[in-house]
Amino acid sequence: VEARLFRDMQWFLDRDPFSGPFPLHDLATALLMAGEDPTSADGYVKKHDLMLPANVDDWSPHNPLYDAVVAEAVWRHLVGRRAEQEGR
Repeated sequence: VEARLFRDMQWFLDRDPFSGPFPLHDLATALLMAGEDPTSADGYVKKHDLMLPANVDDWSPHNPLYDAVVAEAVWRHLVGRRAEQEGR
């Protein structure tokens, strides 16, 4: 999906393929660097009891909306943890 998005952006916007959007951030790598299991964003949500929108339970894993909501919640939590560790 992401590769197609970038290809379409290049074609529709008539841009150099390396002109952005950069940097690309990867959730699995962020989880690994935080000492967490990089294979399960759902496991991270459960482990840290993260709040998700009420209707997220109606979506199934691998539904693009579900994946986006979970990825955002995990990313924000990881960024917050990092800020706390740095004393921000």
